[in-house]
Amino acid sequence: KTSKGEVFNFKSVDEEFNQVQLAGSIGIADLFHASAYWAKGDDETEDDDAKFKGFEIAGGIHPELSDSTDLELEVFYGKRDWDNYESGKYKGLGFGFRSMLADKFELGIKARWYDMEEEYENTCNNFCSGSSDEIGLSISGRYSFTPAISLGVTLFNEDPQYGDSDNALRIDGRWSFGDIL
Repeated sequence: KTSKGEVFNFKSVDEEFNQVQLAGSIGIADLFHASAYWAKGDDETEDDDAKFKGFEIAGGIHPELSDSTDLELEVFYGKRDWDNYESGKYKGLGFGFRSMLADKFELGIKARWYDMEEEYENTCNNFCSGSSDEIGLSISGRYSFTPAISLGVTLFNEDPQYGDSDNALRIDGRWSFGDIL
C-alpha cells in the first residue's frame, strides 16, 4: 500500500487504439487509495482517425481479505475529448480482487460500471448528446523485479475508457516510491 508513479502504454489487441498514459496513486493507512491519470492517443476504431486526450481521478478502499488478497472498491470520474468534435464524461464504480500468488507475482481481476455522457457533432453539424451504461472487465498480472520496480500486463474487455475496441492490452512499468502516508 504505497504511493506509486506509473507510465502506462496502451495498445489495443486489434491495433486500432493507441494510448500513452501518465498515472500516479497513493495508498493511505493501508486501507484507502487515491489515483489520477492523464492520457492521450489515437482511436482508429471508427471510420476516421481521431486523436484524444483525457483524465481520470479515483478513490477507494482495499481491505485485506487474507494475508495475500485484497478486495478493491472504488469510485471514479473521467473525461475524454477527441479532435473530431466529440467529448465524453464518465463516472462509476469499480469492484475487484488482487492477490499475491507468489512472492513476486500479483494477479488481479476487476469489473467497472460506467455511467457515460457523450456529446458529438452529427453529419448535419448539430451537437447531439447521449448517455449509456457500460461494464468493463479486466484481468491483470504484475511481476515485481524489486520491491520498488515492477512490470504489469492487463487485458481489458469492453472497457469504454479505452475507445470502441472490444479488447485492449496494457503494458506498464511501475516505480513505487515507498510509504509516504
